[in-house]
Amino acid sequence: NSIAANYAIGCLDNGVSQTMFTVENQNSRLVEAAPVLGRYWQFGGLRCASWPFPPAEKPSDYSASGAPTILVIGTTGDPATPYSQAQALANDILEKGFLMTYNGEGHTVYGQEVSCIDQVVDNFFLTGELPAADPNCK
Repeated sequence: NSIAANYAIGCLDNGVSQTMFTVENQNSRLVEAAPVLGRYWQFGGLRCASWPFPPAEKPSDYSASGAPTILVIGTTGDPATPYSQAQALANDILEKGFLMTYNGEGHTVYGQEVSCIDQVVDNFFLTGELPAADPNCK
């Protein structure tokens, strides 16, 4: 159900309820700005235009104040979520974040048979314990 979940999350996080009119207006601007690729992306907003729930209110604070330490895994060569964002989340945004680095390529690494990552994450899930410092996995 990952496609349904992505629609639900995307539409609720969008922040603006779109109407069919606004989608049509955006489509015209998109095709004009990107005549080759625009026509393939122009109807991405249709699902959210008819989504039956209002967008969620954005939190005023993302620090997760009062939560236990949150493990953040950042991949240095992640094409979807830059490593700098993992660093900022763990070190600057969360009240108690722990950054674990994977020096490699790809989006998401846990469960991909990288023992350095899997062992730390499994131990964290089972015991709540983390290493003293980022193991900087390869």
